[in-house]
Amino acid sequence: MEEMKGGGPITYILTALTALGGAFILALLLTLGSETTWLTGLTIGLLIGLSISLKIGMNYLFENSKLQLYFITIGYHLVSYLIAGIIIGAWQS
Repeated sequence: MEEMKGGGPITYILTALTALGGAFILALLLTLGSETTWLTGLTIGLLIGLSISLKIGMNYLFENSKLQLYFITIGYHLVSYLIAGIIIGAWQS
């Protein structure tokens, strides 16, 4: 049970900073195109989310982790980048 603790406040602060960093990079990528809409945001968010998910998959292969845990982990990244892409794309249009 001790292993399942989420860590102290610094863990949550660093998690928020990494999420902001990922959203910032997504916004930068969206500015490279000629037209930015919610649909381009969705597309770029999907591509980034899939890329991250595939890279995470390499770790799960070497760790022999359960497949269900892998899908939970990548689901979080996919959904967060899709939503961020839609919001940032709609905001920039």
